[in-house]
Amino acid sequence: MNSIYLSLLLFFVIMGPIVIISISLKYSRFWTLLIFVVISAGGVMINGYCLIDKYLIGCLLFGVLLVFSVRPVCQRHVSQKKSRFSKIHFQVFLLFMYYMIFQSIRGLVVLDDLRMVQFIIFFTMLGILSYILYKGFFPVPSHKNIIKIVLFSTLIYFTLYLGHGVLTELIRGMGRFDVQGEEWAGSSVAMFPVFTAIPAVYYALKRKSKQILLEEKDFKQTCLVWATVIIIAATSFYYDSRISWIAITGFLLLSVWDLGIFKSVKVLVIFLVSLFILSVGKMQEHNFIAFITRAGSFFEELFISGLGAQPSDMSRRIEIVAGFQSITDSIQTLFFGTGFYTERYKLIPYYLETASQYLMPTGVIDIIRPATFTSLLSGTGLVGILFLFLCFFLTACEIIEYTKDNNREGRKILLFTLLLVFMSINISLNFGLILFYFCIMPSGLLIQMSKYETS
Repeated sequence: MNSIYLSLLLFFVIMGPIVIISISLKYSRFWTLLIFVVISAGGVMINGYCLIDKYLIGCLLFGVLLVFSVRPVCQRHVSQKKSRFSKIHFQVFLLFMYYMIFQSIRGLVVLDDLRMVQFIIFFTMLGILSYILYKGFFPVPSHKNIIKIVLFSTLIYFTLYLGHGVLTELIRGMGRFDVQGEEWAGSSVAMFPVFTAIPAVYYALKRKSKQILLEEKDFKQTCLVWATVIIIAATSFYYDSRISWIAITGFLLLSVWDLGIFKSVKVLVIFLVSLFILSVGKMQEHNFIAFITRAGSFFEELFISGLGAQPSDMSRRIEIVAGFQSITDSIQTLFFGTGFYTERYKLIPYYLETASQYLMPTGVIDIIRPATFTSLLSGTGLVGILFLFLCFFLTACEIIEYTKDNNREGRKILLFTLLLVFMSINISLNFGLILFYFCIMPSGLLIQMSKYETS
C-alpha cells in the first residue's frame, strides 16, 4: 500500500472514535454524523471491500447505545407528522432486512466463508438504523441544515475522490482506473453521491428558497453550493462516469423552469468548462475545432449510453440473462434464489452458456462479480427483488404525499433522483452501499428532503 492510500485510510479510521465521542457528548449530532458518514465514506475500499462506511456507522450505532445506556430514550420527535405510507414502509423495509440477514446466513452456509459475517452485520445495522429513524429517537435538523450537510459531505467526498485519482496518476505513475476495485470503488458505484446531491443543489438554488443563501447573508453558503457543483462536474468528466452525465443533463432539463434561465445557464457553463478543461489535457492541438469534436463525441456517447448500446454493456446484458436463467431451475431458486453472494459461483455455467450464444469470448472463469441487480436476483430470488421494488415504490409514495399535502415543490427532482437510484442497479452493484439504502429507507434522506418548505 502506498502512503497516499494509507493516509486516507488512517483518516477514516481515526474518525471512528471521534464519531463515538461526538454522538455520546451531544446526541443532537446524530443526523449530521449519519449524513456525513454515508456520503463521504461510501466509495473507499479495503482490499476490494467497501468497509469504511460500515465501520463508521457501526461506531455511530455504538455511540447511540452509549447514549441510551446513560440517559432516557428521547422520543419527543415521534409526534412529527408521518405520511399514511410511513408505517407500511417501515414494516416492509424491516422485513427486507430480516430476509437479507437470512439470505446472508444461507450464503455463509453454502460458501463456508466467514467473510459472509460482514453482510449479516451490515443488514443488521441497516435494520437498527431504520428503526431509530422511524421511531424518531433523535431530533431531525432543520431541512435547511440537511441541505447544507449534504452539500458539504458531497464536496468533501468528491474532493477526496478526485484528489486520489490525480495523485495516483501524477505521483504513483498509475492510471486512475488501475486502482478501482481495490482502493476505491468503480466509477459507477463511486459516483453514487451525485444522486443525493441533485436535490440538495436544486433546493439551494431554488428562487423561492433564497433563505438558504440570503436570509443570513452568508456568502460561505453560496460558495458551498457552487463549489459542490464544480467538483461534481469535474469528477464526472475525469472518471468518464456516464450515469453522472445523465444525472447532470437530466437535472438541467428538469430544473430550468424552476431555477430560472440565469442559474441554469451558470450550471451549464460549469458543465461545459469542466468538459473543456479536461479535454484540453487530451488534445494534441489546443484549438476550438478539437474541443467541438470532443464535445460532440461526448454527447453522442451520452446518448448511446442512455440506450445501453455501448460494447461495454454487453457483459451486463449477459449477466442479466444468465441471472434469470439461474433462478428458473426450480421453484425454490425462483422465489428464494441460491443465497446472498453465492451468485459469484452459481452463475458461472449460465454466464458461459449465455456468452456463447452471443458469440462473446470468455476464457476460463473461476468467479463472476455481477455489476447489476443480477446479484440480488440470483442470490435472493423474486422475493428479494419484490422487497426492493416495494421499498422504491413506497419511497415514491411518501415523496408524492409530502410534496402534495404540504404544498412543497421539488417533487419532480426528488422522483428523478429516486429514478436514478433505481436505474443504478442496472449498471452497478450498489447493494453494499449504506447510502443506497438510506435513499429508500423510511424517514430516509430523500423523504426528509421532500419535507423541505420552498414557499
